[in-house]
Amino acid sequence: MKKTYHVFKTEMGWVGIAGRDGRISDLRLPVPTMGEAVAQIAAGTGEGFVESFDDFSGVAERIAAYFAGERTDFDCELDLSDRTEFHRRVWAKTREIPYGETRSYGWIADEVGCPAGPRAVGQAMATNPVPIIVPCHRVVRADGGLGGFSSGLRWKVRLLEMERNGNSER
Repeated sequence: MKKTYHVFKTEMGWVGIAGRDGRISDLRLPVPTMGEAVAQIAAGTGEGFVESFDDFSGVAERIAAYFAGERTDFDCELDLSDRTEFHRRVWAKTREIPYGETRSYGWIADEVGCPAGPRAVGQAMATNPVPIIVPCHRVVRADGGLGGFSSGLRWKVRLLEMERNGNSER
């Protein structure tokens, strides 16, 4: 079955999500135009896809609320079946990091049974196809430094600041 996608506007720009049967496999952070969002999500899927609002309407609403500064939980189903078992375990543990908090790469490595693997965890974070839903921006170095972020450190800083300073009562 082909992937479906949905592109929508948030307070921070246009976001694209894609997946199959309502399960999310790809998400791109906000960009200035709808055309950029469509191009990014199309490039990320690597296959033909069709637009579908119905498959993603609930998730799109939560993503828009998140980018509006609202504390948001993403309990949606993911389709990460084309990724390694290790990456899926790392991302599942990362989804448990509470809004506004951080954990270290080493902490995640320990939690998934790979105590010598902070670098492997970093590689998993670098290839996370669904940032925000798998909140890789909440993973930092053991010394408190930011580490990396596939969408650029300015996004990591922006997301962490938004979560720490945002309205947590919504």
